[in-house]
Amino acid sequence: MNIDFSNPINFNAQIYVKKFYVPGRENTTLRCLLKQNKSKTIGFKYDVLKKGKVLESQSYSNKKGFDDNYMAHIIDIMDGKVREGVNFFLELINAAGDRGI
Repeated sequence: MNIDFSNPINFNAQIYVKKFYVPGRENTTLRCLLKQNKSKTIGFKYDVLKKGKVLESQSYSNKKGFDDNYMAHIIDIMDGKVREGVNFFLELINAAGDRGI
């Protein structure tokens, strides 16, 4: 019997999705989804909500993972959308947990 594995069998394709909410400017709420694989962040999506309605939506993704500069760019964008006194970077770190960003 000859078995040819042209595609290796592995279980590294687990995707973890974390949903978290952050208070936004002008009585809005930011619903954020952080998509990670075992070692890196591969996706980020946010919706700006006001009274349950989506006012704005944006998503970022990269199968190879975000580099530090791109992640800093996303954090800068989100810092402009969160309520005064809220640190988006800390909220992101808490949501990422032990996997990091």
